[in-house]
Amino acid sequence: MRFGGFEGDELVYKERFVVRGSQVGVNKTANIEAIASLLQETSCNRAQRLGWSTDGFPTPPTMRKRRLIWVTSRVYIEMYKYPARDEVVEIEHWSELDGRIAARLDFIIRNLSTSEVIGRSTSKWLMMNQDTRKQQKISGEVIDEYLAICKKSPRLAFPEKNNRSLRKIPMLNEPAEYSQLGLMLP
Repeated sequence: MRFGGFEGDELVYKERFVVRGSQVGVNKTANIEAIASLLQETSCNRAQRLGWSTDGFPTPPTMRKRRLIWVTSRVYIEMYKYPARDEVVEIEHWSELDGRIAARLDFIIRNLSTSEVIGRSTSKWLMMNQDTRKQQKISGEVIDEYLAICKKSPRLAFPEKNNRSLRKIPMLNEPAEYSQLGLMLP
């Protein structure tokens, strides 16, 4: 059962979720993994509503024919208040092209009862060939198909100048304190 749909002609998708017991930690609020999962669920449900997804992967028909997929290049989530168990959150989601090689997905997370913005997120997705595992430029045909589901007027989840979502992730010179090198798959 889904509680989502499009609002107006701007192709902004909104969906509501009840925070469940399995999504909260010892502090009785949702953890970051639960938030990320809700964002992914919202994005996949939007793709299904658009008729793009029959298997849970949000790819347009042209990409499917060419065996192209989206891969996450960067995700930034900023939470101001984590929702508690049984609270209802509404996630607002839209997407836009980001140059010739990427798409951007943006999200606003609100507490439904107060309408307070409790979090925001943005992510960048690159197109990759499913067989060669190499990055692909977005072709004109895919751009046309993708633009049909994008907002007509640009909008950012983080419109402020010099916001943290734009900062590059620093390179680690040494392994992290709690890391292990040389792991092997069975």
